[in-house]
Amino acid sequence: MSWHSPAFRPRRRVHGESDRAGVLRHGLRRSMGATGICWDNSPAESFWSTFKHEEFYRHVYATKAELVAAIDKWVTFYNSVRRHSALGMRSPSDYEKSLRAAA
Repeated sequence: MSWHSPAFRPRRRVHGESDRAGVLRHGLRRSMGATGICWDNSPAESFWSTFKHEEFYRHVYATKAELVAAIDKWVTFYNSVRRHSALGMRSPSDYEKSLRAAA
């Protein structure tokens, strides 16, 4: 069985009382907008959608460790090399450098 198998895919579910209790128990704060308001989560949704289409669907991962390593490598690529149209076709690292230089 590979990491592309449905058995390894996370299941989507509504956050229930057990999630709230776990979050509180670990001293965390949940970040959720009002029902039907997707804008506050759109950057994260866009990021994971891009990851899935540019990396995940193109490879088969034999182990969880391979998947974790691929995610780490891709996030590094995404932040330091990959060009973003919203940043004038610059990488986030280059964009931040230009902001620091301009300040």
